[in-house]
Amino acid sequence: MDRFTTLLLRHRLILVALIGIVTLVLGYFAWQVEIRTIFTDLQPSNHPYVQTNDEYKKAFGGVNVVSIMVEVEQGDIFQHDVLATIQALQKGLQHIDAVNQFQIISLSSKKLKSVAATSEGFFAEPLMWPGIPKTQAEIDTLRAATANNPMANGNFVSSDLKAALVTVDFY
Repeated sequence: MDRFTTLLLRHRLILVALIGIVTLVLGYFAWQVEIRTIFTDLQPSNHPYVQTNDEYKKAFGGVNVVSIMVEVEQGDIFQHDVLATIQALQKGLQHIDAVNQFQIISLSSKKLKSVAATSEGFFAEPLMWPGIPKTQAEIDTLRAATANNPMANGNFVSSDLKAALVTVDFY
């Protein structure tokens, strides 16, 4: 034991350098390790509930998404009171705990935009944000912009213009 201790003390700089190099190499590989928990990996994949969840997740885009439809019985959704309902849903959902504020999408959200190209460049502006159209002419403009928007028409507004969708994602 004395000889071993003497050997270590005599070559202590080399020993410290070796320990430092090994620490740096192991630290580099430890830095590359990604630690995360994937909830679906913890579920039994052959259980009927999990299979149903997987089926609907593919169709609706996620397990934490809630879709709310606003549908009219007469006319189309481009009526002041219906547009006010859509906007109220949009704003009300922002105050619910665990809602991802940036993933609430509807006709009245800032994310649903009308894009136009001109000789000056591209312009993108929200379809119905920040407020509801006040005049019939503004409502008609919104109707036309929605009908010509492939992101809105058929996705967030039905192709017959009788229903609108509000989607919300939860954390």
